[in-house]
Amino acid sequence: MIEIVVVLIILALIFWSVYDKIKKEGERHLVHRGYYRNGYGRLVHRDTAFKCLYSYPKYSKRFRDYDIHHKDRNKLNNSPDNLEILTREEHNEKHKKRSKWEYGTHHNKENPKITKGAKNKREAEEKRIREIMSDEDSYL
Repeated sequence: MIEIVVVLIILALIFWSVYDKIKKEGERHLVHRGYYRNGYGRLVHRDTAFKCLYSYPKYSKRFRDYDIHHKDRNKLNNSPDNLEILTREEHNEKHKKRSKWEYGTHHNKENPKITKGAKNKREAEEKRIREIMSDEDSYL
């Protein structure tokens, strides 16, 4: 009798772990920066790039040392055809990103116009993401 209970408990635990894994893998939610995260909290575009694009001989560094670029610049399009694995330098060059030291935004008092522009850009991006999220909620 005890053996049967133990076997049933083990089977229930196995079933639950498999079910939980399938459930979490299918879940995804939009985070504040406009990217999707899966049920495990990982970024979907990074998971997709790792599973479909990353191979050791082609990329000599560890995967975490690379950035993932959306070719069409749509953060919600996570198809492997739209993703590109780049080094941080290549990715910054694609977006022409500069550090806050190059922009001079680390000194608010010295350069208020740049800081205000960066703030307005961030606010506009947050507003766009809130609109996307509210549109997504209306479909549910």
